Amino acid sequence: MAVHRSVIKRARQNEKARQRNRSWKSRIRTQQKCLEEALTSDQKEKAAELYVDYCSIIDKAASRRVIHRNTASRKKRRMSTLIQHWETSVRAAGLKADPKSAAVKKKTATTTQKSSQKANSPKEKKDSQAEKPAQEGKTAAEEKAASKPKASSKAKAAGPAAGPAAGTKETSKAKETSKAKETSKAKETSKAKETSKAKETSKEKETSKEKETSKEKETSKPEETSAEDASS
Repeated sequence: MAVHRSVIKRARQNEKARQRNRSWKSRIRTQQKCLEEALTSDQKEKAAELYVDYCSIIDKAASRRVIHRNTASRKKRRMSTLIQHWETSVRAAGLKADPKSAAVKKKTATTTQKSSQKANSPKEKKDSQAEKPAQEGKTAAEEKAASKPKASSKAKAAGPAAGPAAGTKETSKAKETSKAKETSKAKETSKAKETSKAKETSKEKETSKEKETSKEKETSKPEETSAEDASS
């Protein structure tokens, strides 16, 4: 070994870093083993807690440069995929373990097969062919009955021509009421216009009268002054 001081110091620092990195890597491995054991023993809640701790340990190791950040992300991703596969396998096993659901599925499959076999049998084919014309006749009669308009109770009491006459009367009444409303509105608007015009004309007359009186007063004043001068 070299005797130089810098070499001795570097060897001492490397040994410290090696021990520190070794402890961090062992923590990561132990946490990974605990998580895998929780998954194998079907402890879902414990596995979720351990996964959070595992991710925090890996992030700390990457921040201290014990592990590269890419290796840290790879480890976290692998563990998350492992948990997802475990969840899917548990669901599939639970579905298989339910005997009731399996029995129901078998019953439905057997009933569908029996119904298809009966439908394909020659006896049922003949029966279905014989029933088709009877059903077609029933549907045609129902369509004719539905196409005929049903008369209302009022139309039956008043006769066959009461229905259209009543409709025309109602429409004529509606038209008359609408016309009456329109005429009343037009009369009101015309009255309002006439009253506004009368007010304007009265105001104009008053203003003209006031102007005339003011002019007369102005003309009378100089005449009075001239008469006073002549008398003096």
